[in-house]
Amino acid sequence: MIRIAINGFGRIGRSIFRASLQRNDICVCAINDVQDWEILGYLLEHDSTHGALGFGVEIRENKLYLHSSCSKQDAPLKPISHGKTARAESPLNPANKTIKAHDIAPDSALASSAHFTAPTSATSSCVPQPITLLNHSDPAQLDFASLGADIVIESSGRFLDTPSLTHHCDKGVKRVILCASPLDSMPTFALGVNHADYKQQQIFSNASCTANALAPLCKIINSRYGIELMNFCITHSYTNDQSLLDSVYPGHKRRSRAAGQNIIPTSTGASDTLVKILPELEGKIAGLSVRVPVPNVMLLDMNLSLRQQCNTAELHESIINAAQGEMRGIIDVDYRQGVSSDFIGNTHSVVFVPDLSYVMHKKHMRIMAWCDNEWGYAHRVLDMAALCL
Repeated sequence: MIRIAINGFGRIGRSIFRASLQRNDICVCAINDVQDWEILGYLLEHDSTHGALGFGVEIRENKLYLHSSCSKQDAPLKPISHGKTARAESPLNPANKTIKAHDIAPDSALASSAHFTAPTSATSSCVPQPITLLNHSDPAQLDFASLGADIVIESSGRFLDTPSLTHHCDKGVKRVILCASPLDSMPTFALGVNHADYKQQQIFSNASCTANALAPLCKIINSRYGIELMNFCITHSYTNDQSLLDSVYPGHKRRSRAAGQNIIPTSTGASDTLVKILPELEGKIAGLSVRVPVPNVMLLDMNLSLRQQCNTAELHESIINAAQGEMRGIIDVDYRQGVSSDFIGNTHSVVFVPDLSYVMHKKHMRIMAWCDNEWGYAHRVLDMAALCL
């Protein structure tokens, strides 16, 4: 059983916690956040995007307790032992996977997209023991190793380089996974793309949600046809650093405008992160992002110039075959003309859209694909946690 501690309990931190409830190989033992734990517990239990947690949440004496829906709310669950059955579906564990869209039929491809639900009877015993809650703003005060953590998940958005994370390892934690693009030369991995290059580094980045979505498609196309140039645009949901109403965003005029009323062009760091994952693409890619008034899910629009000739049928075949083979659990396929809300809760890194993807003049390709930038990313973080120990 791998024990993880989460530093930063915002959108990604809470998604990782929720995703951990669907696994039997990983449990959360401690969480640190600077905000009020009564409110954080409430936000964990009631999520406007992903729905109800499926458990009652109690915060008491610096501990978080989960109550099953059939138990009394005034008494915490007893500590449970985690067996080895009912492990959640994972790209690293295909033998135990649950049924996905491409296992059913082409016209059922949205079957893997659903709002979060509580673990089924097969996994309901996986409710974690009472979890230690911390409220430290000074990282020097954090000692997750003393609380039994094997891995620290850094999802606060504050500590983005190796020196700011080394103290966890000095105190005895085995691994630290950064849930963002690093600001330094920290090793960066995307499951299904370059995870085989992982060499037991203690501190590494799981890249960004956008890079995790772009990289699998880029790897397939580059290996089969060669990418000469690529530009992309990410239609991205708004995020917490934007304002509901017009308000100063330092250094960015457009991002100072109301998130719920505008389509807002902005930059993205995904190009730099993608090159860390696929160095052969250095100097060949560029992109930008537009923020739109939806709370979750992004749409990739990739335009590529190829070295070798290709046609639309070959493009579709290449990606669909990968989704059913070496990229199973990483790439999903949308056969049912879905819209953004249909992909909330999809666990894949990216969902390829064949009817919006095509080739022109044999060497010019356009690919469109969806991604739940919270839920899919949370699952990849946990998959990498399972891989790195």
